[in-house]
Amino acid sequence: MIKFVQSNDCRSMVISDYFGDTKQKPCGICDRCISCTDSVSTKNQISDLLKKIKIEIDKREMTFDELLISFNQKEEILKTCLEILQRESQIVSGLDGKFRKK
Repeated sequence: MIKFVQSNDCRSMVISDYFGDTKQKPCGICDRCISCTDSVSTKNQISDLLKKIKIEIDKREMTFDELLISFNQKEEILKTCLEILQRESQIVSGLDGKFRKK
């Protein structure tokens, strides 16, 4: 836990390393990765992606794979965006695996 908090490495990499997965690449979306890049640009990209996902899901229910194809993003980035939208109660995931507006 201390290493996770004090490390300057990617959060996903620290967690993966803890569980023995040393092949993990930087996620590009955690606070550590963002601080290593142009954080304003990255935050804007995430914000734009969140808006686009919400618009598409408002139009029709979509599976993770459909969203992945539609937005051509890394799986980890898309998962994080979907988690954010679910946490904010903007979308829900049904038993059928489709994301829909709440």
